[in-house]
Amino acid sequence: MTVVGEHVRRRLASILGQSNLSLAALLVSAGPAHAASGEEARLGALAAAAVAILSALMLLRQWRRRIAAEKAERARAAEAAALRTMIEAAPTALLAIERRGGAALASKRLRQLLSLSETAVVGPDELRRAFDADGAAALAQARDRLARDHAPFRLTLNGATAGQRLIVEGTHTDGADLLVVTDDSYAAAMEATIAATAPLGVVFQTLPIALWSRRPDFSLATENPAAQELFLLAGGELTTELSARAQRLKRPQSESRAAIRSGQCRLFDFTELSIPGGGTVGYAIDVTALEQSQAELARRLAAHVDVLEFLGTAVAVVGPDLRLKFFNTAYARLFQFDPKWLAGEPMLSEMLEQLRDRRKLPETADFQAYKRGQSRQITGIIEPQESLMHLPDGSTLRTTIAPHPLGGAILAYEDVTDRLVLERSYNTLIEVQRETLDNLQEAIVVFGGDGLLKLRNPAFARLWNIDPDAVPADRHIGEVVELMRPLLPVEADWSAFKANMIAGVFERTPQAGRLMRPDGRIVDFANVPLPDGATQIVYVDVTDRVRVEQALRERNEALEAADQLKSEFIANVSYELRTPLNAIIGFPEILANAYFGPLNERQREYTRGILESSSRLVILINNILDLATIEAGHMHLERKVVEVAGLVEEIAALSRERARVVGLELRVSCAPDLGSASLDHRRIRQALFNVVTNAIKYTQPGGSVTISAQRQGDAIECSVSDTGIGIPSDDQARVFEKFERRVAPGTATGLGLGLSLVRSFIELHGGTVTLRSAPNEGTTVTCRIPVEPPSEMEQSRKDAT
Repeated sequence: MTVVGEHVRRRLASILGQSNLSLAALLVSAGPAHAASGEEARLGALAAAAVAILSALMLLRQWRRRIAAEKAERARAAEAAALRTMIEAAPTALLAIERRGGAALASKRLRQLLSLSETAVVGPDELRRAFDADGAAALAQARDRLARDHAPFRLTLNGATAGQRLIVEGTHTDGADLLVVTDDSYAAAMEATIAATAPLGVVFQTLPIALWSRRPDFSLATENPAAQELFLLAGGELTTELSARAQRLKRPQSESRAAIRSGQCRLFDFTELSIPGGGTVGYAIDVTALEQSQAELARRLAAHVDVLEFLGTAVAVVGPDLRLKFFNTAYARLFQFDPKWLAGEPMLSEMLEQLRDRRKLPETADFQAYKRGQSRQITGIIEPQESLMHLPDGSTLRTTIAPHPLGGAILAYEDVTDRLVLERSYNTLIEVQRETLDNLQEAIVVFGGDGLLKLRNPAFARLWNIDPDAVPADRHIGEVVELMRPLLPVEADWSAFKANMIAGVFERTPQAGRLMRPDGRIVDFANVPLPDGATQIVYVDVTDRVRVEQALRERNEALEAADQLKSEFIANVSYELRTPLNAIIGFPEILANAYFGPLNERQREYTRGILESSSRLVILINNILDLATIEAGHMHLERKVVEVAGLVEEIAALSRERARVVGLELRVSCAPDLGSASLDHRRIRQALFNVVTNAIKYTQPGGSVTISAQRQGDAIECSVSDTGIGIPSDDQARVFEKFERRVAPGTATGLGLGLSLVRSFIELHGGTVTLRSAPNEGTTVTCRIPVEPPSEMEQSRKDAT
């Protein structure tokens, strides 16, 4: 409701109230004037009563109207007060002028714009004084047209203050004219600035970066097309919080906001900063690519951190402020740091102090100077630096310090103690191998896969009579072969011989052969492919060895021929001795049996002597024949299943009388689980009987001989132990040789075939004979005989052994 309408309504109500009151008074005062007599009096009284009632009704109606009018007046007053409050509190500079009476009401913003107090009177005259002369005249004319013709207007006028520009808008309403004043000085200043910087205006309009400016009241003053597009994407103008904060704090304010462009979410950085004279300037930059790059960088950094974490090398990063920025687990483990303490980003000096306490730093006389040097190295490093750090505990660390892209330095520590030890061992091994190769009698040369000489020892040059300086490294194999040509067994076609020799090196298959040199020397060679693709050739001068082998071979052939002649001679002699020996044995037997009459005692004694000597001679001849048969390879065993216990008892029965005669005790000890074995009964009995006979021969009277047998797995072990004189250790290896005899006091010496024959018979069965003896402690001979005959393969292996 307008102020003018309210004024009209208030005056009409006042006039209406006064009319009602006058009319009622007139009605009351006019009542008694019409009274008369009698009927007239009654009629008059009735009329008076009617008038009184009518008056009362009218008074009641008037009273009700008055009450309603007062209520309406109070409502209108409250509405007017609310309207006045709204006008005064309006955020714009507003002046309301009542059409009747010309009363005016101004807002606080207008009073501030006109620099007037809150109690000062504000009207059209005061408003005109805010403009210059031209502006005041133009405003007066427009005000008159508004009051007369209700014609609205909008004027841009210069203020009374230099540089001030005001916009006045006039509007007609029911009962009042409204004037709205806007301070456009900021926009004018901006336009002046833009006009003064016209070239920059083109840049402003064409820049892809969103740029805008705001007035002191935070409304947009200017904006370029990029800003308009951005505001459209953001759904209209952006909030003024950032601008207000920039004006209040007097420093640039920034924040990030998202907007959808072409279906993609884009991130913009908005910045607004205050400018002198009020207002702000803002710009927005699309940082989506930067944000994505930063996110990618963050992912890569995280990946690098993961890689560094799993490295066995200790890694730490010290920032430009000399604080620890990063470390991996290997770093904390190497220097025995608490990871929680390292996570607090300690200073470099603090870490060095702890490392010194743990003896994890090299010994230094001036530790403070050492710390300063470390700090200068980290803050001033330009190129990567590598050094070895020898710790007091004997370990060695390889330290690498490199500049970090973000400032500071990255430090890497690797424990190379074991590597250095291995390098020393490797170098020592190489030197040992080099010295070994250089001092070998064998000539060694190595050619690489490319045919170039890689290694040769001095013996190679000596063997082929080559000047050592003529065969340097990287010499081609063809040139080396040319140097060897004078001592090679060259055939008619040298080119073909050389090609074959070189091809043999590159075939990478092991080869061996012998070269008969023109100077009479014999050289063996061997081509050995090496794992690295090279080929090693070894030359050995075997001239002397071949000559010795030839001489030994000729001598061995002569010895074998002599041995064969000896065996044949012995066999022939033994065979030839059997015929007369049969006659020698036969005639004493006839005499002993008294076929031609009794013999006296002396004759019988002579006859027994002849028979005993003849029997020993028969045994000796049989042994010689058996040995000759075995050596000739004609001995065949007649195997059959034999009860071992019975065989042992049989041997004991044959030997018991002989032992009794010489005063010895013969004992037999057989295990109950002997069982049977596949043996040549006659040959095994002969072998064991020889062992027992030998034990009886070399045991002094009063001693004992024990025959024992037991089963050991798949073999039978028969042992003969005596308490005789024993055998010295030097003679034990020879007692099984042919014609080797033991010499003992008071005993007759034999031919030395007994134990040799024993070993031959046992080995024919696939068994072995062992001897255990010591002087004056007796002797034990053990024959181990397989229960079953060995396979042909096992027998061949034993024969070869």
